[in-house]
Amino acid sequence: MVQQLPHPDGALAVRSSMAGEDSARHSFAGQLDTFLNVHGDEAILAAVRACWASAYGERATAYRRQQGLPLDPVVMEVIIQEMIPAEAAGVIFSVDPVARDPRWMLVSATEGLGEALVQGQAAGETYRINRETGEVAGQGRILESAHLAELAATAKKIEALFGTPQDIEFAIERNEIFILQSRPITTAISTERMLWDNSNITESYSGVTTPLTFSVIRSAYAQVYRQFLELMGVQSVDENVLRNLLGFYKGQVYYQLLNWYAALALLPAFEYNRRFMEQMMGVKQSAGQTAAQGKGNVVKLIRWTVHMTILHFQSEQWVRRFLDGFNAVLAEYQTKDFTAMTPHAMRTAYRDLETRVLGNWRAPILTDFFAAIFFGVLRRLSERWLAPGGQFHNDLLAGDGEIESLEPIRQIDNLARQVRNDPALSAVFALSTPAVILAQLRGRADCAVFTVQFDDYLRRYGDRCMNELKLEEPNLRDEPARLIRLIAAAVERQAVAQPVETLEASSVRTKAETRLAVLTGWRRWLFAWVLKHARRNIRNRENMRFARTRLFGLLRTLFNALGQQWAGAGVLERPDDIYYLTINEIWDFVEGTAMTLNLRGLAALRREEYSGHKSEALPDRFETFGVPYLDSPRDLLAASKTGDGTLRGMGCCSGKVTGRARVVETADGVIDLGGDVLVAERTDPGWVFLFPSASGILVERGSPLSHSAIVAREMGKPIIVNIPGLTARIKNGDRVDMDGGTGVVQVHQ
Repeated sequence: MVQQLPHPDGALAVRSSMAGEDSARHSFAGQLDTFLNVHGDEAILAAVRACWASAYGERATAYRRQQGLPLDPVVMEVIIQEMIPAEAAGVIFSVDPVARDPRWMLVSATEGLGEALVQGQAAGETYRINRETGEVAGQGRILESAHLAELAATAKKIEALFGTPQDIEFAIERNEIFILQSRPITTAISTERMLWDNSNITESYSGVTTPLTFSVIRSAYAQVYRQFLELMGVQSVDENVLRNLLGFYKGQVYYQLLNWYAALALLPAFEYNRRFMEQMMGVKQSAGQTAAQGKGNVVKLIRWTVHMTILHFQSEQWVRRFLDGFNAVLAEYQTKDFTAMTPHAMRTAYRDLETRVLGNWRAPILTDFFAAIFFGVLRRLSERWLAPGGQFHNDLLAGDGEIESLEPIRQIDNLARQVRNDPALSAVFALSTPAVILAQLRGRADCAVFTVQFDDYLRRYGDRCMNELKLEEPNLRDEPARLIRLIAAAVERQAVAQPVETLEASSVRTKAETRLAVLTGWRRWLFAWVLKHARRNIRNRENMRFARTRLFGLLRTLFNALGQQWAGAGVLERPDDIYYLTINEIWDFVEGTAMTLNLRGLAALRREEYSGHKSEALPDRFETFGVPYLDSPRDLLAASKTGDGTLRGMGCCSGKVTGRARVVETADGVIDLGGDVLVAERTDPGWVFLFPSASGILVERGSPLSHSAIVAREMGKPIIVNIPGLTARIKNGDRVDMDGGTGVVQVHQ
């Protein structure tokens, strides 16, 4: 045996090689003996016997018993290798087994032999290597960059050879790398990556959202985007992708971003307009090349372009037809009394609304698409021809005058003006609380005209409030005293400020338009055409989003009625427990296909769980691998901070403001900002009542096409959105300098 060795006088390693050792399921790590630096015939024979005997030792026998492996027979062989007088040694995992992250390799190294590292006697140095980019995280003196690059390349080859992630031992002598052993990583590694991003969806579904709302919107997104892809000419769609456009993590709603890319990559020209879509969604960081791009051939692209051109010229007609149809359905259902319906009748009404409204959502989603495209093209042309690096295009979109989202503010201003001009109304509004004021209004004949207008506002705009797309959130019809507070705030504001009507007469748009005179010839024509259609599509998009608000208001009325019925019948403990059930659980109970009859207990269990979720802080963007709820979120977008007090976001309406910061967590209870700069983590349509009393608006979330940006532009209010770390950096009372044109904020604490 000794004569067969290449260097019989050198040091040898005697190592175990038992059947089943280092398999994908059973490593036997540390259970069998290995002997290093063995010299001479007698020592080698003794080491072989001891190595063989370790297969029957107490440790190995206990391991087999614990793993459910047979105790007999044991097939054991011994490997004798030439020792490498290593200057450095270690282990490389082709996939990081600690983080279970398939994008990274993990390398541990120590000086000299690697035995101390493997046995846990030495800490060594740790490096992480990105498999795609080669980026190295972690620094040390043991391994050079050339070593790490070679180790990474070798690990990939070995992994490909065996077809599974590998745990590889190596040694380095005179800058030459020797592979000593490779075995499968026994820790389960999943390559199923999920990228979670709440971007501007948090504008609609902030914080913890209930199961009913999520189950409804999950189905709605799948239905709507199926229609969108059909409009785009996509014939085959992965239904699993559509069903999972949204994710739900500890009660919070996220985009499942990789599924969005997978769906939108089916578009023939996705590689050209991808950034426009990301901008509309408010995505702060692209996910890279996550799906095959739908490039297609030139003929296919030309056909698709012709198809889109036809749709563009038909879109205005589609919008009118959609709004006419929706308003007819709305008028029909506003006359219905859901409280008088049976659960089966409510189910039929829900299905009807789903079919007649969501089933005909092509105009809104098509307008979303064209709004993103024209907004993106307008931005590019503005930066290229007029204002490089700026937000000039936003100013051209200010003061449109036909956005319905401003109408609730105008109506409240009108009601407030009546209060100021009518002594009887002024006396009522001088009373103690909104509840008392409301009771007086409804009981006094001299307030009858005002009360009719008040109730008309509730009928038309009672759904416009904070969190208006969360079914569980009360609206103004549920709590009309909130409208009293808004009117009272407008009364106070009118005493010191201009009425809302004059806000949209801002000079922002006029100033911007004067700069267009520098364009001539075809550039002037093209820019005017793009600007016209950007304005039209953004206006239509915002107005049709109001239809969505009203639809959710109808659904809330329906589920409130069902919750009342079931609470009275003992099915639920309280009416609002209905929101802790999913839509399928509700209708399954009605239709006789329920998996459990204990809806009361199920709702109570979820209410307790979701109450705990409210205290948990989750990142805006993170990723998980495998089953997401068994993994820890990896935050990809830590808040960016600079040492000079500068924050940067996306400017959406120009104007420079210096003022005191007013950090607002919720718009409820806040009635007037008194000229302070509004600072918020996120906003939704229910916040716009604060905009008139703010000198400027800073928002941590959102996009240039978010509701808040559009309405602020309409008012000519300087606004910056998508500011990382905003609410962590700015405190109440800090002085801020904001530039809505460049998106720069200076903080003076």
